[in-house]
Amino acid sequence: MQLLLFKKKYNLGSDGVVGKSSLQKLEELELLTLEDFTLTTLKKGTAHDDVILLKEALERDGLLFKSNDKMPTIKAYKDQYGNILSLQRNKRKSVIGSEILLNQYDQIVNAEDNLRIHKNSFTYDSGGNLVIKADTQFNFYRAYNDNREVTDIVLYIKDAYKSDTDREKTIAGGGSYYSKRVSIPELYIYKGGAVRVPYQYKTLDDDRNMVISKDFLDLNPDFFTKDSEGNLVVSKENYTISKTGIIQPQSAMVLIDYKTGELKAIVGGRNVSGQKIFNRATNPRQPGSSIKPLGVYLPAIDTGITAATVYDDRPRFNPSGQRWPYNWYEYSEFKYRGLMTVREALKDSNNVVAVDIARQMGVENSIPYLKKLGISTIVETGNVNDINPSAVALGGMTKGIKPLI
Repeated sequence: MQLLLFKKKYNLGSDGVVGKSSLQKLEELELLTLEDFTLTTLKKGTAHDDVILLKEALERDGLLFKSNDKMPTIKAYKDQYGNILSLQRNKRKSVIGSEILLNQYDQIVNAEDNLRIHKNSFTYDSGGNLVIKADTQFNFYRAYNDNREVTDIVLYIKDAYKSDTDREKTIAGGGSYYSKRVSIPELYIYKGGAVRVPYQYKTLDDDRNMVISKDFLDLNPDFFTKDSEGNLVVSKENYTISKTGIIQPQSAMVLIDYKTGELKAIVGGRNVSGQKIFNRATNPRQPGSSIKPLGVYLPAIDTGITAATVYDDRPRFNPSGQRWPYNWYEYSEFKYRGLMTVREALKDSNNVVAVDIARQMGVENSIPYLKKLGISTIVETGNVNDINPSAVALGGMTKGIKPLI
C-alpha cells in the first residue's frame, strides 16, 4: 500500500511493482542510492535485503505508515498556536485551566534556529526585570549539589513536537481553555534544553515566575532581542534543543521461542537508529493495566477465585477519604458498572475490581508470582515501593517493567 501511494504521488503508475522508473525517482529525491541495490525489479512477496532499503526510502518520504489505520493515535488538546496542552481540573473534573505540555516546534524555534519566546509568555516588572511566566513555554527547575545547596534555577524549554497537520483529525471543538481536541496519527518529539542565563541573575517570585535581573539585560543587551511581532528571540548559541525528533507512539518488542527459551529478536524502538539511544527493550517502563493478569488474576485463580466470581464495581475510598481508584471510563455517563464477573472485569480492564481482588488476597501475595514470571524490577523496601495495589493491580510501579525481563 505504501508503494502504491508513492507511485500515485509521483505519477509512476498504479501497479505494485518497483521498477527502474520508481528506483530512479527515489534516487532523484535523494531517498536512496541505486548503487546499493542488487535487484532491478521488486514485486510483492520478494524476499531480499533490497526490500529493507526500499522501506527505509519510503519511510524517509513519510509514506511508510500513512495508510495503516490500525496504528494507535494520540488524542491531544491544542491551543490556537498549535501547542499541545495539559488540562487542569477541579475535584468535579471540570476544566479550570490549561498549560503547555508540548511546544509546537515552529512556534518556539524560528527559521534561523533561534529560540522564540512568545509575547504572552513574558513581561517586565516595575524595576525593568524580565519576568518569564510560569506554566507557559518553560519549566523552572532548582539544581542542587551533594550538600542539597541550590546551585542553579534552570530555565528549561519544554519539549517540542512536529506533526503532519494534514493527517490530524479534529474530534472536538474548543473550550474556554483550549482551541480544539485532535487525533494525531504520529508526531516527533524534540527534547528541550536550557537557556544559558547565569544563576546569579535568576530568581523565582512568589507566583513561581522566573525573574531575570535587569543587570543581566544591561550587561548583555543582545541576549534577548525582539522580532517584528513583539516576541523575544534568543540566538541559537544561547540555548539548546534536540535537533533530532523521536517518533511517537513508540514501542518495544522481545521475541522468545516459548519452547526453547531462545531469544530470537529485540526491537528497542520504532524508527530510531544510532549510538547511545534509549533502548525500550532493556529499560523499565510503567506497565499500566497490562499488569492485571499477572499481578492480580493469576494469583487470584490459585486462591479459589474463578472467572465467574462476582464483584461490585462501585466507589471505593483510600485511607485519606479520597475516592480511589477511578476507572478508565470515569468521564463516561456512568463512572461505575455495578455487579460484574471477574471475566467481565478482565475484559473491561476494570480498575476497581482489580484493586478489590488485590486487597482481598493480600498485595504481598502478588509479588512471588511476578518474580516467578521473571520480573526483576520490583521494589520491596523503602518509603517508595511496589507493595501496594497501585503497583501490582494498576501498574504504577516504582521502576516499571522491561520487555526483556
